[in-house]
Amino acid sequence: MRRILLSLAFTALTLPVYSQLKVAGYPARPDKESALVDAKVPQFTLQNGTILDGIAELTRTVSEATFSFEVELGDTLPESHTPIGRFSLDLRDQTVSQILNELCRADQRYKWSRDGWMINVFPAKTTPSYLLNRNLERLSFTKVTNAQDAVFITVKQLPAPFEQIAVVQPGGNISYSQPWTSTFDHLTVRQAFNRVAEHVAPRTGWIFGGRNGFRTVMFYTGELHRVETEAK
Repeated sequence: MRRILLSLAFTALTLPVYSQLKVAGYPARPDKESALVDAKVPQFTLQNGTILDGIAELTRTVSEATFSFEVELGDTLPESHTPIGRFSLDLRDQTVSQILNELCRADQRYKWSRDGWMINVFPAKTTPSYLLNRNLERLSFTKVTNAQDAVFITVKQLPAPFEQIAVVQPGGNISYSQPWTSTFDHLTVRQAFNRVAEHVAPRTGWIFGGRNGFRTVMFYTGELHRVETEAK
């Protein structure tokens, strides 16, 4: 049978087999950020896929959109062959926001929001102590040269308790074109990761996964592709 490995990027163990991410050309962005979710999609089809498969399809269908995804973490890493919330959709002439609503309705473990150019898809049930919900009163970067360092600096500037995070990058360039110095006030770790990704290149998103006690993040630019392999 065929196994779709896109959803396997959820864990540090399976990130290396995640499809290598195509760096697409940088299209012109809409005049207003809100136009991202109001854009009409003539046809959106998902056959026996996961919510992450749906997001991957949106990155191919809506060239202006950028996405992050946060897997619902457990205490153990999921088995590589385990289907996760599979479903099918066939939508016509729907906006991006309507498609996202349908994806989250099909897998009610997730919800979405927009932060500037970034569309974040994340677990619907979390607590204030969940890492990406935690607040930073101020976040400062000084001559940071890549997204990995920026992630570690972000987490280091959180108040106690210490938070573990690993950057697992199977490929792609996440260096900045020049050292980055900037300061942000009153934002969540999720919003901070959005800023870190956006500074890599247009249409750079991120995926957060792993398990409780060992969290990972990876970055991608452009279209998100799935890899299929044959299982005997």
